[in-house]
Amino acid sequence: YAELPVVGLFLHRVADDSPNDWTITNQQFDTTLAWLEKHVDLVSINEAQRRIREGNDGRLAVHLSFDDGYADNCMHAVPTLLNKQIPFTYYVTTHNVRNGKPFPHDLRAGQPLPPNSIDEIVALADAGVEIGVHTRTHPDLSEIRSHSELEREIVGARDVLAAWIGREPKHFAYPFGLKPQLTPRSIQLVHDVGFRSYCSAYGGYNFPFDGPF
Repeated sequence: YAELPVVGLFLHRVADDSPNDWTITNQQFDTTLAWLEKHVDLVSINEAQRRIREGNDGRLAVHLSFDDGYADNCMHAVPTLLNKQIPFTYYVTTHNVRNGKPFPHDLRAGQPLPPNSIDEIVALADAGVEIGVHTRTHPDLSEIRSHSELEREIVGARDVLAAWIGREPKHFAYPFGLKPQLTPRSIQLVHDVGFRSYCSAYGGYNFPFDGPF
């Protein structure tokens, strides 16, 4: 069991209306969750890191997370997870939540879907949800040349979230999250300012006894 990988399974939006490539239905969510509850250990990101660092001492471990911060998630998916006491991380794009503006990728797709409100993010944090950083404006970080702008997107978003929820977020997820976006200088910045982990989106496994960052 110690050699079993640790998997991060990320979602964006769970809803029955306005389907797109980053939305699953409530029924799809429930079906997936029921399968996961039966077949894997659903763990927090901190427990996932422990298992990467020390060995996976149970079944296949899966950590659930959400990117961006969609208001629809609070209708069904989030209450379901909280009711079942299943841990998850909620990565927030702060500019859109602060201003109530749809995410850039939704605007490009012609679907201006509502983001979470600040009050919803605070309520999630108060309920014990791990709140993570997903930048300030959801840019492709590989296209940012200025170090100060990179800091605004990563550190600035962390500081805004810390002011909202009363504690400093310790986990970061890359917008788009493919290999080109995971630049060495942005990873170094994420490390240097004290984040405990960063998450990608291009697939693969975290193996026990690898570095948990």
